[in-house]
Amino acid sequence: MMRELLARTPAGTKLPPLEQVVILQLLQAVTLAPFLNIIFTLGEELGWRGFLLPRLLPLGQWRAILISGAIWGFWHAPTTLLYGYNFPQHPYLGVVVMIVGCILLGGLLSWMYLSTRSPWVAALAHGAVNSSPGLAILFLKPGFDTALGGLILGLSGWIPMAFFTAWLVWSKRLPVPNAIEETIIY
Repeated sequence: MMRELLARTPAGTKLPPLEQVVILQLLQAVTLAPFLNIIFTLGEELGWRGFLLPRLLPLGQWRAILISGAIWGFWHAPTTLLYGYNFPQHPYLGVVVMIVGCILLGGLLSWMYLSTRSPWVAALAHGAVNSSPGLAILFLKPGFDTALGGLILGLSGWIPMAFFTAWLVWSKRLPVPNAIEETIIY
């Protein structure tokens, strides 16, 4: 895909070698980008994990995590329906894929928030996730169906998130003990 994008540049434009562009993108995505993205993700995490999740905790930790994740996923529905967002080939199916992906990712971010009592950890992790779609673009063929794979919120991303969640449950890290009393941010 990068080769195709670079081929569209005006003639005579001096471009760095493709390998250099890919290496710089990879380095940025795993080092600097999560910290830059925290500017945007902190607001979301203060809302979803810092405000909504603690208010849902009286329903039980699992219900709170599932409901807040579903609301977070549904919140993306307008941009998915209008612009395709992460799933341009399937705007309607993309809403469902996004909701399930947000429930799974939201569960992991909720675990981080409840375990640390800090929205900063969840915001940094969210920022890292937001920097990863650019990596997928580097390695996918143009027109690849992102609902199936390539993105953490797509079907292929569900598998590692589900396995990690299962490990958290198996290792008794989730549900987080004593999370209800100490997490509400006023």
